[in-house]
Amino acid sequence: MNEANLVSFKVFIDSSGVIKTEMAMVPFKELVGVFKDKEELLLVQRVIRLGEEKLGKVHEFMSDELSAIYSNHG
Repeated sequence: MNEANLVSFKVFIDSSGVIKTEMAMVPFKELVGVFKDKEELLLVQRVIRLGEEKLGKVHEFMSDELSAIYSNHG
C-alpha cells in the first residue's frame, strides 16, 4: 500500500543544535490529479483544512515559545 503525508508537524534539532518546528501540507492543486472521486477529494481537503487549523495553532505556539527561549538565552 502506498502512503501520502497529507499534513505534518514536527519539532526537531537542526545540525547546529537549534530546536525548530516545521509544518507541511499537500497543496490542494496536487490533490485534484490524485483523487478523481469528488467526494473523496472533498474529504481529503477537509482533513487537510482541519489539520492546518489545529496543528497551525500548535506550530505557532511552539515557534513563539522557542523564539522567546532563544532570545532570552542568546
